[in-house]
Amino acid sequence: MKSAVKTSVGQSQKQNVRVSSFIVCDDVRREYNGKEILIGVYNNVIIFPALPSVMPNLVFRVALYANQMGVKDVKLTVVDETTKKVVMNSETQFEFKPQDSVYIFEWGLAGYPFSESTKLISSISVGGEKHGLPDVIIRLPGSEDERGQVRKTEK
Repeated sequence: MKSAVKTSVGQSQKQNVRVSSFIVCDDVRREYNGKEILIGVYNNVIIFPALPSVMPNLVFRVALYANQMGVKDVKLTVVDETTKKVVMNSETQFEFKPQDSVYIFEWGLAGYPFSESTKLISSISVGGEKHGLPDVIIRLPGSEDERGQVRKTEK
């Protein structure tokens, strides 16, 4: 786990934990003034020009809204649907301090080889409470337009 950052939000809905956002990107950089720059943000699809390919770096960024305090186990699991291989299984203990806050967690995956089109199935568990995350599809270009876009980004 790279970091956990909190920001206050006013919420009327009271749940123990809920996922506020899930972002998959190439990198996250932090400026001296506290701003973050998300580099290479993906929607739910990552298009490779050819497979097999290796993903140099991938960051999974999850924002959690928590209204309970205390130390909890936070675990991110990512499974390759095609191979059934656990791509990431990272667990840490984190102390949720002030109530009604959003906490941001980031995990990095470097050098993972994709041999064929697949789907990454992700979930996050907080204190044993499991939450599904959106799937990330890994595939080849599906049209000439996509092939042209992938060629442009390779240069």
